[in-house]
Amino acid sequence: MQRLTLTLALTSITIVGGAALFASATQADHIPIVAELKGPGSPNHPGNIIVINGKELISAGDGVVVYSVPGERWLVLTDVEASWPSSSGRPVLSERMGTVSTDKRADFLDDAFHSSTGLVFRPGAQVILREDSQKSSVNVSYSLTGSLVKP
Repeated sequence: MQRLTLTLALTSITIVGGAALFASATQADHIPIVAELKGPGSPNHPGNIIVINGKELISAGDGVVVYSVPGERWLVLTDVEASWPSSSGRPVLSERMGTVSTDKRADFLDDAFHSSTGLVFRPGAQVILREDSQKSSVNVSYSLTGSLVKP
């Protein structure tokens, strides 16, 4: 990680980028400001941003893998949106690690999920959209956005 140090004569400053710094001074004051430059390990680095869009027909009680999390990173989904016909089954967003599945989000038709903290998926896990009612198939359109972070 690189650091950048600036000395400024200022009346006020706000820096936002992972953290916020608020400072104020008279024009005669000089304030050193240290900012971290975001590199490839940062969630905000373009190579770590994940956007998953698709449309799947999921059979009753079945599921589909929409993303496999790399073994050396965590996936943090900050936006989850889905739509499907109300007369069909019910999709659920789950994490599958080996043979164990954990539901992360259900009922996101009524309220899309938007969060600064996100839904977390472990390194090596599969992101699954599955049909939960086990009564009928579901044709679901989805959009998942987040970032990969180092453990």
